[in-house]
Amino acid sequence: MDLLRSLPIGLYLEQPVTWLHRLDSRVKLAWLMTFLIAPILANPAWRLMLVAMLIVLTLAAAIPLRVWKQQMGLLMLFCILVFCLSAIAPDALPSE
Repeated sequence: MDLLRSLPIGLYLEQPVTWLHRLDSRVKLAWLMTFLIAPILANPAWRLMLVAMLIVLTLAAAIPLRVWKQQMGLLMLFCILVFCLSAIAPDALPSE
């Protein structure tokens, strides 16, 4: 089974047709660049607000449940791995 073809990230989903599908691709690209650049220039309060906006946007996109189930397993595995590594890894170089 080809993993890259089974993941719908970046692939076109025909059903359901939502407002996100009908949106102009240039607007989607501008949103993507804004969401990628904003955390670099933001303070902690803005970062929390950005996360909340992304959650609302994701829920408003009405992604089918089958896609959620397929993606959440891999995403949760990755999140648990990052959490475990950050929990046991040192914060900085040792002080002398």
